[in-house]
Amino acid sequence: LWTNEVKEKVRKKRLYHAFLDDKTADKWRLYQEAKKPAKKAVAVARATHYDDKITVEEALKKMKPGKATGPDDLAADLWKSKSWYPAKWLATFFNQVIAEKKVPDIWQRSTTIPI
Repeated sequence: LWTNEVKEKVRKKRLYHAFLDDKTADKWRLYQEAKKPAKKAVAVARATHYDDKITVEEALKKMKPGKATGPDDLAADLWKSKSWYPAKWLATFFNQVIAEKKVPDIWQRSTTIPI
């Protein structure tokens, strides 16, 4: 997710801590110069990461059985069930969300974490 370039820009942005130790105009200027490129680099890295295409099967493989459920209250064991094929349903559901360009209203009141 984070390239060496992003890490370097974030490291420079942390010059703010140096400014707090020694409040000089020069250290403040260094921090201000580093802040904007660091924010932009992180935003670009995140956006690029979200464009990575994964299949439902790949996402399901990352789910660990026996772990606590998320906000949906569905255990990973259920998603990996052999008697119900959730991957097809999940893919159809998300494809519909993308096609309609509208997410369910309840998602506005929940924490949605891409996997």
